[in-house]
Amino acid sequence: MSDPSLLVGIWNYMFAVVWQWWGIIALVLGLMRVAPMVFPASMGWVEWLQRERQVFLSLAIALFVIANFQLYDQCQREIRALKWSPFDASKLDISKLPTSPEGLHPGQVWNNGGVISIAQ
Repeated sequence: MSDPSLLVGIWNYMFAVVWQWWGIIALVLGLMRVAPMVFPASMGWVEWLQRERQVFLSLAIALFVIANFQLYDQCQREIRALKWSPFDASKLDISKLPTSPEGLHPGQVWNNGGVISIAQ
């Protein structure tokens, strides 16, 4: 397995953050539209929030930071789960690996007579 290129990694990161961020922003905008119909008493703060662009901009920045933290936290949980998951060596089948290093890229593994070797 090889690591993705830097540009692919940046694209995946931005997509994940923006996807969560826009979802939260859409929810806030939707609530701003629905709140006065469901809760007529909330009309005052909704109108104030719509007039005060600086407040909404601050809210958007805060939600962007939250989306970043959620993505970071999710990745850290996945890494910890992989790190502490037990490895069962009895399920490792090296017979399907190539038996010679010809044609392999550096870092790929091959079956060297029952021993796993790494191509140079």
